[in-house]
Amino acid sequence: MLDKTLPKIIADHCLDCVPINKKIWALDIPVTRMLISKLAWQFDIPFWKYGNKKYAITPNQVIKNKTKYKYQYNRIMNSNLKFPIDVTKNKKGRWEILDGLYRLVKAKVLGLTKVNVRKISASQLKELLQ
Repeated sequence: MLDKTLPKIIADHCLDCVPINKKIWALDIPVTRMLISKLAWQFDIPFWKYGNKKYAITPNQVIKNKTKYKYQYNRIMNSNLKFPIDVTKNKKGRWEILDGLYRLVKAKVLGLTKVNVRKISASQLKELLQ
C-alpha cells in the first residue's frame, strides 16, 4: 500500500512498494556494472529526513551543503561501496534503487562514473513482495 504521506514526486516516479532489505540481500543475483547516470534521476528526490520532517531533503541538497546536512553527509561517506546497489525497473521504465542510495551518492561524491549493481527482475520483485 502506498504511503499517503509521500510527496507527489515520489508517488509519481517511484515504486509503490519496496521489499524489506533482508529479502533483497538473500537473492543470488550476479553483480554487473552500471553507469551512475542511469540512476542519477533519484538524486533530486527528497528521500531523506531532516529534523522531524520525513521526505525533506534530496541527495543533491546534501552534496551541495554537507555542513548543513552533516548527519546525512556522514551516512553517505560512511557507506561501504564493497556492497552492490540493488536496482529494478520502475513503473516509468527507469532503473530505481531498492537498496543502496547512500552508496550510490558516495560513488558520485568520489567522482566515480560506474557502480556495482544487482538487477532484480520484475518477477523476482513480485516474489519478494508476497
